[in-house]
Amino acid sequence: MGLLSELKLSVPWGHIAVKAWGSPQGPPVLCLHGWLANANSFDRLIPLLPQTFYYVAMDFGGHGLSSHHHPGFSYHQQDYVNEVCRVVSALRWKRFSILAHSFGSTIGGMFSCIFPEMVDKLIVLDSLPFLLDFPGPLLHPCSCSSRPCSPPPMAREGKAKEKQRLFTRMRFTQEASNLLVYRRRSIERVLQVEAKQQKPPKVVSPEEMLQSFLKNNVQVDEECGRLLLERGTTKVAEGVVLNRDQRLGLPENHFELISKEQLAYFCKQIQARVLIVMATEGYHSYSATTTWRSPATITSTCRSPSGWPGSSATSWTATTACRPTCSPPWTDP
Repeated sequence: MGLLSELKLSVPWGHIAVKAWGSPQGPPVLCLHGWLANANSFDRLIPLLPQTFYYVAMDFGGHGLSSHHHPGFSYHQQDYVNEVCRVVSALRWKRFSILAHSFGSTIGGMFSCIFPEMVDKLIVLDSLPFLLDFPGPLLHPCSCSSRPCSPPPMAREGKAKEKQRLFTRMRFTQEASNLLVYRRRSIERVLQVEAKQQKPPKVVSPEEMLQSFLKNNVQVDEECGRLLLERGTTKVAEGVVLNRDQRLGLPENHFELISKEQLAYFCKQIQARVLIVMATEGYHSYSATTTWRSPATITSTCRSPSGWPGSSATSWTATTACRPTCSPPWTDP
């Protein structure tokens, strides 16, 4: 299935970039990428899926080819849900399916419970539709496990100290116990990043950018790295620069954890068929000390009392082909 078109959809702060495959007359599927990634995450997956559908992959604001938010305005999880609403409105979709990876899964999950009548199927790859806030030890934002987990491999390779600081900032539950301190740190980090953005962007050669990306994202192979950087960088006279907004690197503004009570309520609102696919060679498999729940356990935990409709539609049974080969939760060159 060849790429049909590249579109720029107008929004108040600029545009949202999308790319589409297949016939617009086919059943629509909106593809949502992970944190710090872009729409190219689906380039290797879409050709393996049924060609009777119309697939549209969007770049979230500040990612890929989409416009950055205005200075002084941070990025929050709810903003991305808003962007999904804007995209489907521009495409004039009344009902559609969502195919989401990693952080995109939480956006798809939240949209599905806020606008349940609009989502026919929700397929999430290597993640969960919601981020559950368990009390106690350090949690990884993409897990639903109460077990403490070690920093991801990126924290042990490449820019080890920088990645370690990033992972430390993910101590949502512990910092949230002192909410005022947590909010103060969040504001201070935003101001620090905005001050840093006043400087000209760093220009490097395409090969240097690729090698830096691969060094800091050890679970991504060279082909996938090139795909993500193809959309995630812009060529200039001296080399390339990163497209993404530096403010995106502040996880405390992006990830919203919910309680068990909220989880139960949100799941009851979802009308879509839900399919959760955990990759055998995905991001989670690189954290050797963490035990991740199986998709069967996750589905059972999140099921509403009346039960979700089955997810055995023949058009989505080829789940073994849905191994996400690009876009881990961290894709910072």
